[in-house]
Amino acid sequence: MRVGSLLRRKVCVVSEREDLRELLAALIEADGYQVANAATGEAGLDRAARFRPHAVVVEAPSGKAKDLINRLRSRPELSACGLLVISATLDVPIASQGAWAPFAKPFDLLKLKSAVAAAAARPGQRF
Repeated sequence: MRVGSLLRRKVCVVSEREDLRELLAALIEADGYQVANAATGEAGLDRAARFRPHAVVVEAPSGKAKDLINRLRSRPELSACGLLVISATLDVPIASQGAWAPFAKPFDLLKLKSAVAAAAARPGQRF
């Protein structure tokens, strides 16, 4: 993919942990994406609705992640964005609820970056 096409790709990062949110945003921005951050699921939903990302990275406990996935998928303007979930407590239903790629902690940053690229390039599809 050409860098020019990446510059138009948008990714929203949602995490209550400021350190992780900033790290993920910096890594994703370094790959040429526009990034918007949010500290809570509610703020993430609002931010995503305004920002219209191609992909959303959610770092949250499994229950909060499932709730945010359901809320994102229920919004027509966000239903096709790629959703990547990072959680220490992953369970099978996260993938069945529309997450593109679930990542259990600790996770591999290179694999996450690869999944972000795939999700942003092909929103609406699943692994």
